[in-house]
Amino acid sequence: MMPKGLRGYHSTMKNSSKSNPSVGVDLSTHGINDCVQCGRCAAVCRVSFISAESPRRVVRYLQRGDLDGAVRCGFLMLCKQCQTCTLTCPQGVDVAEIMRTLVRYRFTG
Repeated sequence: MMPKGLRGYHSTMKNSSKSNPSVGVDLSTHGINDCVQCGRCAAVCRVSFISAESPRRVVRYLQRGDLDGAVRCGFLMLCKQCQTCTLTCPQGVDVAEIMRTLVRYRFTG
């Protein structure tokens, strides 16, 4: 069963072992499609400096339809849920909620 925030998105998930094409993933309510990859979330992230990945990369995985890449991203386990990325985003993308949803999906999916 997918978490509430991941239901309904009809993306082109390629070779995704964690996705069901008939169910899909819905992160559009968090503004995933509004992200313009400006990098502000990564610039203000307090833990992205210790990882090769960042909130920006996680969002990009999802924009490309790569749920597995986003879920396996090492950054998810480093994220401290400080909300700084969400507060800084000029497009209003709820990056912190996206991270929470992916962590829940990672452990329940």
